[in-house]
Amino acid sequence: MLLSAVVLFSCRGTPQTLIVQGLVLIRSPESSPLDTQYPNGLTVNIYDADGHQLAVGVTDENGRFSVELTGIKPGEELHFDTSVILEGIRTQQSVYAKAPIPPEGEWIIPAIAFLDHSKNKLFPSDAGWTDTEGKVLILDEAGQFSEVSARAFDPELERAFFPGPFRNSEGTGLVSSAFLHIVAKDEAGMQVKALSSPITIYFDVPYTHRYYLKDVIPGNGSYDVPMYLYDEETAIWMRRGTGVLVDEYKNPLPEEAERQVRSDPHFGKVYVKFQADHLSVWNLDHELPPCSSK
Repeated sequence: MLLSAVVLFSCRGTPQTLIVQGLVLIRSPESSPLDTQYPNGLTVNIYDADGHQLAVGVTDENGRFSVELTGIKPGEELHFDTSVILEGIRTQQSVYAKAPIPPEGEWIIPAIAFLDHSKNKLFPSDAGWTDTEGKVLILDEAGQFSEVSARAFDPELERAFFPGPFRNSEGTGLVSSAFLHIVAKDEAGMQVKALSSPITIYFDVPYTHRYYLKDVIPGNGSYDVPMYLYDEETAIWMRRGTGVLVDEYKNPLPEEAERQVRSDPHFGKVYVKFQADHLSVWNLDHELPPCSSK
């Protein structure tokens, strides 16, 4: 699904008038078109790169909205942000896209795709909360949850579910190796965000982006990787400590395994283990090196 914009412009670099047509949908990666939901009456806020609100769109019964934007410069980055409540859980989602540059006549950016939590509920067991495929394990020793939904994603193949920009709070570019959507409810059926005590989470790291898995604390014997939390209110990725890579039996991988993990697609299953004190979207990221000035 795509958002498309019909672009009216006169010459390169001149501010444009954009008729932006957007689409919001709710689904899981395995959903058929018949299972996809299109929320009606949903407010979509549109901001410029400095966070100034430019317009507000409202979805129709088909999940579509249309707004007119004026004075938009080619290449300017716009931010589309909205939220939904699914099964009593509020979820924020956003996409970023750059305005087209002439002579392009159509602007295409990803749809705003929400994850259908009902299709990703975890099951309680002696080991903790887990999914049927064994890609996610959540240890809740304090018994803070009555219900948990979570899914691990491949950032290459399932990019539609990645919220926000591929950069951190300092504006540095990020490359994702894996990310995790997680929502939970307490015994009263209320959504849990901030946790009274941290929990341990494991989730699968697909082989597609393992070549970025650099050990960021060399010399301590473990394979340490950076973790980021998505701040839904600001639509920004915030650095939240480090995780460690483990094998399918949850045994820590030694830092000596870095070269093989990053280069061998047949290495075997790899998971990241980390401590979480807040539930939102978690991301195993590495900062991109700065562009050369030469």
